[in-house]
Amino acid sequence: PGDAQELFALDAASGAVRWSAAPPSPAARLLALDDDWLLLGGDRLCRLDIDTGRLDSQWGRDVEPAAGEGTVAGALVFWPTMLDVMLIDRQTGQPTGESLPLGSPGGANLLVVESNAAGSGSRARLLAAGPEQATAYGR
Repeated sequence: PGDAQELFALDAASGAVRWSAAPPSPAARLLALDDDWLLLGGDRLCRLDIDTGRLDSQWGRDVEPAAGEGTVAGALVFWPTMLDVMLIDRQTGQPTGESLPLGSPGGANLLVVESNAAGSGSRARLLAAGPEQATAYGR
């Protein structure tokens, strides 16, 4: 919960606390749940072992601080910085070397949306809502 002082995992059957840990940063927020990891965003990108709560200190260490809220789709983490959206490999936590320029500087909150337009099938888009401009990206 947003008002909790710690991150914690509960046993689904009993409700007992399995582990608890201090968040890696005060702004830590859940981005995604992978097979064995909790991916966290906020001001930095990191991941915790789902069974122990242990921080993987290597994953995401080469990623710039965030300027907004990131999101996850497929094999990528989309991570906003002041000038662009970095594409991060979801498995390794390393930048892919690719980025998407923001329409205006200042960071953005990101969201992946999928639309089903009549006759054209499903299309996924990344939306970036910045302080002065919203931008949609598609492939």
